[in-house]
Amino acid sequence: MTFNTLVLSVGCVLCWIVLFPLVVIGGGIALFLLAAGTELSCLITGNQGKSIDPTAAHEMAMRICFGYRTRARAPSRFVR
Repeated sequence: MTFNTLVLSVGCVLCWIVLFPLVVIGGGIALFLLAAGTELSCLITGNQGKSIDPTAAHEMAMRICFGYRTRARAPSRFVR
């Protein structure tokens, strides 16, 4: 194995182990701060045009968590 191949291999391993998780975590933080800033600016200015619609967010969460066309049911009070 030549020295160049060894340096390239170590560099690739470092990128996958160190830089890739940092970029993913940094991207998640940036998206969260963008959403929080948008909601805060809509709250301060009173402009609800860019704000998230709670009913649409609820419907999306229901589809993701419980599948399409299903509804979550309240637990029964009486055990049968």
